[in-house]
Amino acid sequence: MLKYLAKGLVCALFLMSSFAMANDFSFSDYLKRQSEWSAWMKDVRTLKTQNEKDLPGIIKVERYLSGGTLMRPLPDGSLVPYDTKQQPKPPFVLVLFPEDKLLSPVWRERYGDYKNGTFVLAQFLPASEILVIRAEKINSISRAALLAHEGYHGVHFNDHGKKVEQTDQEYCREEAIANAFQASLVMGASPDFRARVEKVGKDLAKTLYDKNGMINMNLPLDAQLLAKVYGPQLSDTDLNVRAMEYRNAVLFKALRERNKKDISGTEAIDRFARFLCSEYKQRGIR
Repeated sequence: MLKYLAKGLVCALFLMSSFAMANDFSFSDYLKRQSEWSAWMKDVRTLKTQNEKDLPGIIKVERYLSGGTLMRPLPDGSLVPYDTKQQPKPPFVLVLFPEDKLLSPVWRERYGDYKNGTFVLAQFLPASEILVIRAEKINSISRAALLAHEGYHGVHFNDHGKKVEQTDQEYCREEAIANAFQASLVMGASPDFRARVEKVGKDLAKTLYDKNGMINMNLPLDAQLLAKVYGPQLSDTDLNVRAMEYRNAVLFKALRERNKKDISGTEAIDRFARFLCSEYKQRGIR
């Protein structure tokens, strides 16, 4: 038995050595990023099993994400695949850790901390088809839903001729659909979350607009519910993410409630998009 274990260990060490030498990088660096990416993808697959309603969409997203290539950030701000012997395929996955901010100004800016009050944990960049993931402590449901959200952008990008340029209206509408998809996935993962969103959304619909026709949201957080749905809070970032998912889910439910005659949900999406456009402009995101 020990003889076989020894052979296996020698083989593994040989592979690690040759892989590292061929690509001139630390094998531990590869393992760290691969482990983080695998954890995000595992959460997506778990979420898939909990969502019969959105199954076609999340299957398509999962297939797209699974075909991607893990990339290595270089000090000059460029990216190279870890496995240089294979043809890299999009999305080009970049997993960033806090220490990467010291690697170069490019990665310090890309990692960031806050963008005008908005925390960016995952981002799909259509111009280069790069998917950026920030390694942060957040719950598994939100991690999966966030990745599915960004994966939706990737699928949409490929389904629409890889069109990079978008008007503000096109951008915000795509964001509205992605956010509604994300909220639906979380609701599919938790009956308690769905029940709460249904109730609060119906109540909010009665007072959704102010006298000027603007959306007026005064939505207190139900910390006890969020803890029950998502588990213990892992960080301030974790709280921000779950709070945003709850807000978007409730808002979209309220918009659907106000537009019951529109069975397709098109009007609710359009109104949600206008709300997001206004919010993004206030924060300087778009």
